[in-house]
This record gives sequence, C-alpha cells and structure tokens, in this order.
Amino acid sequence: MSVCSEYKFWGTIVAAVEPASRPAVTAAFDIRDAERLLIRAYEQLTTDTPTAGTVKNKMLALDPSFDQANYVCRTVRDFPSRFEHRVTTAGRSGQDIVITLVRDGKGT
Repeated sequence: MSVCSEYKFWGTIVAAVEPASRPAVTAAFDIRDAERLLIRAYEQLTTDTPTAGTVKNKMLALDPSFDQANYVCRTVRDFPSRFEHRVTTAGRSGQDIVITLVRDGKGT
C-alpha cells in the first residue's frame, strides 16, 4: 500500500456493486482513525482554507488506503459532514467546498 498513490480494498469495490455487503465492509473501518487522519492532513496543509479535495489529496499522501467510501460517503464533499464536531464548511470553491478545522480548546 505504501508505494501506491491510491489503494482500494477489495471489499470496498465489491460493496459498490453488491450493497448488501456494505455493513460488513463499513464495520472493518474505524471512523476514529479517519478523523485522526483528517486532522493530521489538515494541519499539514499550508493554507488555512483548503478545499475538501485538497484535504483528501493530503490524506491519500499520508495513507494511500484512505477511501471515503469506506465510511459511507459517496464523495469527498460528503466526508467532512461525518465530523461536524471537528470540521465546518466555510464556503465553496467551484464544485468543491472549503472547510475549516474546529479547535477543541486543547490545541487540536
């Protein structure tokens, strides 16, 4: 996986064509890991107002196995809505959304 620019799990591909298998695939992925990756990626970006696509590209650079479909999100624009306590939408940039990180008072 580490040498790939993007890696898709076989179960995710199967779940795309066989929706009945989706619950088993989703159960294999911990949403807390995705949240930590999202925050790590956001914090490594050089802009304060990145688009969801920019954040996803950074997440893929950090973890090529990341796929928002593993967390029941059709598009990268749907993914931040899973973390409303950590990310807010700050506007739009073309077809993409601009997101900002919500600080929790602990420096993260």
